[in-house]
Amino acid sequence: MAFSRYNTVTVSISNNYVLIYLGLCLITVACNFIRTVIQYRGSLRASNRLFLGLLHSVCHAPLQFFDVTPVSQIMSRFSKDMETVDSSIGWHVNFLLQTVFGVFGVVFTIGMILPEFFAASLVAAALYFYIGIIYIRASRELKKLNTESRPPIFHLYTDTLAGLATIRAYGEEWNMMKKMFNRLDDNMRPFYTLWNTNRWLFVRVELLGTFLSLFIGISLVQKIKTIDAGLAGIALTFSTSLLEYVYWLMRQSTTVDMHFEAVERINEYMEMPQEPPSIVEGSRPPAAWPTNAAVQVRDLMLSFSNSEADAILKHISFNIYSGEKIALVGRAGAEKYALVSCLFRFMEPMRGSIKIDGVNIAWIGVEDLRSRITFISKDGWLLSGTVRSNLDPFGEYDDYALWQVLQRVRLARLPSTTTLDQEDPMIASTIIQDLDKDLGKEGCRLPVCERQLLCIARALLQDCTKLVIIEEANLDPTAHGIIRSVIDQEFEESTLIVIPYMLHDVANYDKVMVFDQGSLVEFDSAIELLNKQHSLLQSLCEKAGILDSLTLDMEILT
Repeated sequence: MAFSRYNTVTVSISNNYVLIYLGLCLITVACNFIRTVIQYRGSLRASNRLFLGLLHSVCHAPLQFFDVTPVSQIMSRFSKDMETVDSSIGWHVNFLLQTVFGVFGVVFTIGMILPEFFAASLVAAALYFYIGIIYIRASRELKKLNTESRPPIFHLYTDTLAGLATIRAYGEEWNMMKKMFNRLDDNMRPFYTLWNTNRWLFVRVELLGTFLSLFIGISLVQKIKTIDAGLAGIALTFSTSLLEYVYWLMRQSTTVDMHFEAVERINEYMEMPQEPPSIVEGSRPPAAWPTNAAVQVRDLMLSFSNSEADAILKHISFNIYSGEKIALVGRAGAEKYALVSCLFRFMEPMRGSIKIDGVNIAWIGVEDLRSRITFISKDGWLLSGTVRSNLDPFGEYDDYALWQVLQRVRLARLPSTTTLDQEDPMIASTIIQDLDKDLGKEGCRLPVCERQLLCIARALLQDCTKLVIIEEANLDPTAHGIIRSVIDQEFEESTLIVIPYMLHDVANYDKVMVFDQGSLVEFDSAIELLNKQHSLLQSLCEKAGILDSLTLDMEILT
């Protein structure tokens, strides 16, 4: 009877232990599930915000940023760094938290069995900390070297693809391969060294952990008569787990620290200076602005370094009246392009103002400004796509309107048109017959002349012709004549600012701006400047060997 009652009590206690253990397991599973959900949802939310912030910052960065920042570095931010944020940081932070709680749990458990272990763990923690500092410093620098050696690989790769025809023509394939091998070696050296530092860390963690296990074993032997066998087994088992936890704690803390450098690099891009706002509510220009396109510049000063000593433009002041045709010339090209950049607010001046029809362009949004004036570059900037997508990217016009502007710039003939002949020298060599024709990457399938004509057609279609800035390209006489004919016909009433490729073309403009060392030294009609003694324009024409012919042409025109 007593034996039966004893068995019943034993079974009841065992059942209680099973239920308690089952409950603890369920609580552990629930806690891990909640922790994982919170961790990964937070990681995805943070990753999404970082990507959107990075994309916004790069899209709204000033043009100087793209001039000084290699494309490979920008690609690295969007590829490798964002990949680290998306797929690595969340997992490594989660693993780091597990190892932290694991270390504290093991130390607390062993310490409750052997109180003297707390003192030993403090000594071991100091030694582990010293080892970890050495490891983290070395690993951080090696990881940085590995990261910094990656963009040159991408840079050489893109350069090779861009110049593949030239490389093959000169038989430089093997030299380019050797360059790539050298850069790959530069990238892999710190990578292999990093793995060697991991082995270095593992050996020292294992060695120090062995002494901790020896200390636990000796302490258990000394208390063999007073300590429970089960507790002794737990202490020995946990001592082996402690080695693994400590090793991964140091590895993961270093890995997380290195991965957060990707976040720092992304954050640097997010905090870089941005372009002015696109729209300034309460300070928008009239819908028909500019009506006359009269330009007034007062005391304009521009510098990359915000220092007057390094100023590109120095106290520039002038007036351009409605409908005037102005040529920009100078010994160097910096002043001319700086002035164009200021007109479009690609760069913000240190001092001074620019007004178009009395509206200070610094007070309005850049979208309102850039959508009302036109810039046609010497390369003829086009988007990768079709004729239609370049002329009308937002699908606002019908096909007839597109064909009309193409006809006006000598790129097409309307079916009903009989006066235009493809053999006419004033017709472009490339006649567009399909609006959905693929122009290739950045319009590479069209010659420069046709690309510029397509840009002019886009400006005509959008009725953005009041103020036009044109950078002339190096063209053959026929193509140059076509461009000149279209400009004279379509921009007859426009205010025109031109950077001529050939100095002889200044005869075609009402006035000439002559820059020298950042200053506007001359601004008058070409004939007046050529007849003026010791004028800079006269000196430039004389050095180019065109002074006599240009003077004769000007006298005939007048």
